[in-house]
Amino acid sequence: MSRKLLIILCIVVCIAYIHPIKVSATPTKNVDILLLYANQQDAVTENVAKLDVILHHFFEDVVISSVTEATEEMIEQASFIVYVAEDDIVLGKDVEDALRQAEQPIITISEQTPVWMDELATIQKRTMKSVSFEPYIDSFPLERGMAFTEVNVQDRNRVLLYGYDGNKAVPLMVQVKQHYFIGISTLDNVLLHHIAECFHNIFPNDHEANHLAYLRLENIHPLTDVEALREIGALLEARNIPYMLMVRPAYMDEETKRVTYLKDQEELLQLLQTLQEANGTVVFNGYSNVANASYEFWDGYFDQPMYGEQEEREQLLSKSQFTNKDDYEQYIDEVREKERAFVQTRIEKGIHDLAKVDLTPLAFSPVFHAMSQEGYAVARKHATSLVGNIQLMDDTASSIYAPPFLTSASFMKGMTVYPETVGDISNTTATDFANAIAKLEMAQIVRDGVIGVSYQTYLGPEKLEQSLNTLHPLGRVTWLDLQETEQTIQTEKTTITSNKTEGIKTMYYFTWKDHISEWVNQFTLLEKVLWVVTLFVCLFVVLFLFFGLHLRLQLRKRLFRERR
Repeated sequence: MSRKLLIILCIVVCIAYIHPIKVSATPTKNVDILLLYANQQDAVTENVAKLDVILHHFFEDVVISSVTEATEEMIEQASFIVYVAEDDIVLGKDVEDALRQAEQPIITISEQTPVWMDELATIQKRTMKSVSFEPYIDSFPLERGMAFTEVNVQDRNRVLLYGYDGNKAVPLMVQVKQHYFIGISTLDNVLLHHIAECFHNIFPNDHEANHLAYLRLENIHPLTDVEALREIGALLEARNIPYMLMVRPAYMDEETKRVTYLKDQEELLQLLQTLQEANGTVVFNGYSNVANASYEFWDGYFDQPMYGEQEEREQLLSKSQFTNKDDYEQYIDEVREKERAFVQTRIEKGIHDLAKVDLTPLAFSPVFHAMSQEGYAVARKHATSLVGNIQLMDDTASSIYAPPFLTSASFMKGMTVYPETVGDISNTTATDFANAIAKLEMAQIVRDGVIGVSYQTYLGPEKLEQSLNTLHPLGRVTWLDLQETEQTIQTEKTTITSNKTEGIKTMYYFTWKDHISEWVNQFTLLEKVLWVVTLFVCLFVVLFLFFGLHLRLQLRKRLFRERR
């Protein structure tokens, strides 16, 4: 028996020697998409951020890097590379050689023809005013004229996009072998929609040609006109159109500073609960309007991130006001910590106040779409989806961008964005409708483009019906019912989930301490002081009555003893 075991052991040792057992190691992770940028600032710009948003429609993870920080390994590991050059930057030899030898597709966005596409030769600079997928067919005007580079096109090249210099169609996006070239350095939104559609023919995807539409009913707060909202709900129910209720649970009068709470408005609350049970879906649209000019999560006065209540805020210091980099970074870290705490408090309180009155929000939407990247990171902890547009940069709210389809962004940590591409359809002037129809047509450039519209509830149903009739193409799309999608809203005390098969599920963990705290926090400081004074007075009155009764009883006992 021992000889057999010895023979088996020898065989195992020989096999192990021929095929040694490898120690487990972390495998090299291939990157799906690498976004390289080159500019004088050596920083992520709005153009780069827009591309990041577009690429997240196709890839969960997008690696973003400056060409000055890129490595050969990063380039080799990427399945696809997008290179955007806003300025003419000299590449490092290692990076240039790696790009020149790359076998994977490289999509170059630059006015300069890249060294890895020697087959392209620049002809001349042109000015483009419109764009189309086919020459002289259905050209779409750009927001403004822009410069682009015309390149020579051989028979073996494929043209994906044409730009128009006057009436002449000139190749704009060209494929040479496995690479692609777009001869521009800035990204007009109309042009970016066309490029996004071209990406569907380059990146692997299973996206169906279907336009998703949704309607937001704006500015629903404790002072909302109940009858106007009721009539709008009836109109949409009759048309069988799902809709979103953009709700805030508190409202403060800016003159009197009096705060009104949704929980105290019984008629409005019952209506919202009824609409929620029908085709309406509640979206948490912030806690109240008490912050600066209703920019609850963005300081509209200073155009900077929101890091405290209105009386606490001042303009942030610039980097030039500090003597060294460390002091500035410490200052910025402190400001960001205040901002995170402010956003966290507002979001949690808003969700809790809605949940306590049986309203179940399924998504989040910052007021006027304005929020910093720190704010998005906090919001992602509480909501899986954002309804609205994205603020790309932290230095100004003017960088708000409406992507053409459902997507995300690197700084949104996986939060799905449902963009409001068409915007407000409340106004009925010819100019406003012309702009809305133009945005509607632009949204349909992309095969799976989203048509997101909003309407002010205080205007009542008449203008809404007129708007829907005017925007007749909306009748030929799929209306989004957020309740039939997978969503999660959560805090430490609340979890709300939804999906198509199980519907909405809620779990609440509120204690009696939470209810007492909520009751106390609804009062101002002066009101709290008055309540304390009142309680002390009541206490002394009770003590006075108690001692008076006690003395009276003692007196009666003494008289009883004396009589005996």
